[in-house]
Amino acid sequence: RFPLSERAWKYLPVIASSIPMGGSFLMGRMQRETSSPRLFEDEEDDDLFMDSVPQVKEQPLNPAVRQEHPLTHKKFAGGEVRLNIDEYLSLLAKMKTLQSIKPPQNYIVSEICMKGETKGKIDQCAQFDLDIHLQQLHDEWTCINLLPTSIVVMESNVSSPASETESKEEFAFLGVSGGHHCLFVQKSGSYSVKLHVKVPFASSRAQGLEIRIPLAVKNSLDFLVHQNDVEITAVPSLGSSLSCSNTEEENLTKTPQGDAWTRLSCDVPPTSHLNIQWKEKVEDEAPTSIDEQEKQVIINVEQYTVHSIGEGVVQGTTELSYRILHGSRSSFEILVPTATRILSVEGDAIKRWDVLINERKKEQQEGDGEDEVWESAERENCKLLKVWLDYGIENDYQLILNTETDMESTSCDVVVPAISCHGVNREKGFLAIEARTNVEVSELEQQGLARIAFNELPQRLIDRSVNPPLLSYKFLLSTQTYLNLDVKKHNDAEVLIASIESAHVQGTLSEDKILYNLTMRVHNTQTQYVRVRLPENSTVWSSLVADRAVKPAKDSKGVIIPLQKSRTSDNKHEAFSVELVYLTVLPQRLQRKGKVSLSICPLVDIPINHLFVTLKLPSTNDYGEFIGDVQEVNHFSSSPPTSESLGGYPPQNMMSNAIFEQMPQQQSFLPRKQRARKKGKGSLVSGILPVKIQMPQGGKSFYFERLLVMNESFTVSVTYKRLKQKTRRLGYSRRYAAFVCFAIFLVFALLWRLFGQ
Repeated sequence: RFPLSERAWKYLPVIASSIPMGGSFLMGRMQRETSSPRLFEDEEDDDLFMDSVPQVKEQPLNPAVRQEHPLTHKKFAGGEVRLNIDEYLSLLAKMKTLQSIKPPQNYIVSEICMKGETKGKIDQCAQFDLDIHLQQLHDEWTCINLLPTSIVVMESNVSSPASETESKEEFAFLGVSGGHHCLFVQKSGSYSVKLHVKVPFASSRAQGLEIRIPLAVKNSLDFLVHQNDVEITAVPSLGSSLSCSNTEEENLTKTPQGDAWTRLSCDVPPTSHLNIQWKEKVEDEAPTSIDEQEKQVIINVEQYTVHSIGEGVVQGTTELSYRILHGSRSSFEILVPTATRILSVEGDAIKRWDVLINERKKEQQEGDGEDEVWESAERENCKLLKVWLDYGIENDYQLILNTETDMESTSCDVVVPAISCHGVNREKGFLAIEARTNVEVSELEQQGLARIAFNELPQRLIDRSVNPPLLSYKFLLSTQTYLNLDVKKHNDAEVLIASIESAHVQGTLSEDKILYNLTMRVHNTQTQYVRVRLPENSTVWSSLVADRAVKPAKDSKGVIIPLQKSRTSDNKHEAFSVELVYLTVLPQRLQRKGKVSLSICPLVDIPINHLFVTLKLPSTNDYGEFIGDVQEVNHFSSSPPTSESLGGYPPQNMMSNAIFEQMPQQQSFLPRKQRARKKGKGSLVSGILPVKIQMPQGGKSFYFERLLVMNESFTVSVTYKRLKQKTRRLGYSRRYAAFVCFAIFLVFALLWRLFGQ
């Protein structure tokens, strides 16, 4: 029963049409009750339904429905509607389906057309006309970032779905939010945003700019520079086409303003950053490494190099930090020893790089003598690395080289590769030497280097080092540096690849058997298994690794439990739990008194740092002193490890995916009859994930503790004696005894009077 209000009667035709054919949609017994402000009694169901049918106001009612249900909301306000529970649930499912249909994002940008021009003067910014086409996919207020606030918007025009109708209501607005010029839209549909903006230059030389745009499926650029025969590059771009005024016909060589021009037309892939650079073309009169115009530029370089020595290879990473003043550079040259391989060159806007051998030019003039050290005999075996950029770089630029140099052997003298920049005004830097393996590095000879402490190195160089640097230097001129090292390779020492941080053995003794629970906290890097040698007449009941059931195996040396590898966090290996539950049958039952030997720790092939043992013996016996190699304590010195599992395990079909992939799985190949016979014997089956075993509670607790257990097993023996069971006797008080005696006296007195006379 659902109380109806005046608001509900408008939606009765929709409800009726939503019920399947043959359903028992009944409207009857209209009662004059207080009207409820909701369609359903549940407010969430009411809101969900009302949101899913917003078009009911605009749709005319079906005449057929009106004839079948001739109801008017004014006449029957406050009435009731009865429907089957299946129909009601079906109606709710339809409403939830309508509510869940929503696009993954509210909008998409389909196309951006950019047309810009500049005169290349610092006092005149570049001007762009942007035409942005986008689609709003959902009727919801959305903020769409268009351009950063560093760009000035001069004119704007937005065409929206509301502009195509006669409605005066607006659904799109331009504003500023979060450092961006934004478009605020509410109604779904296609929008076209046209902007006329001014974009500042990237530097004072007015030869480049960077514009940030939203990601769009299609981008196009048409950029005009009011200079003749200019090189224009746009990054990223495809299909670039350059045209200039001197290539056109005579009557078309001037713009309407009468200026010369150069135009770039290209397609731009989806990107959020567009970099445009232009410069005057310079004809190469002679094959020079650096253009004559670029020689006037002042370039200072700071070099940060770290060399890693080990395994017969010197691996180097060099960061070159350029500082360019009074101009720009679009190419760099670096001198590298011939024996050094260049693995990669990293940097922004790299067009290509190449290595040229024996093509170095003399930079010294007559009379300079030995001033140019790089032309000396020691520096003859060098090659030249040339790096070309997409456009000229101003101010700061970083270039990273990854190199590799072979050593003669793992133990030998090594000349550290010296990398220097060619065509720069000043170069200084820092050098760090680190060892990747167990090698001993010592200095034999050095020139042009100053030894410094480890903490004097720049932080960026320390961050690039995998291990703490062994040797640290600084220098003022890279072409004059020389470093010879003595490298000695030592044999690797055996180390532990797995250890047990702590182990806790809990044993509960009954008359003729004892149940053990061995819980360990393990650190492991490479070990695949842990092998446990159980006492005689022992049966494995359960095994867990990291709180997940695993299938144990066995061989002649004991039970094998597969291990996982420890996770690494902050260069530390995290510990995980390993749990083994097994039952041991004693040679004989406990008598009224005697001596019993109990195993308190099986042999484990991984060293145990701290061993805890808890024995729970029957409380019906009295026990003497324990004799064995493990010390009995009143309480533990620290908290022993406990099982992490607090509940049951997932079903086996889910646990099959949780078992570690690197662990070999075992299957049972026993005949069907033999497996059935084994199942009837205590439900022990091989090749199946075990179940969780809860240790029984009760009995007298005894505690043992030991440090540093390595390939050892321990047993203890103790004498016992069964306690005498005392029977409860009834006690008699003096009053009760006096009463009994008085009663006996009366009986004899009566008998005497009756028979004595």
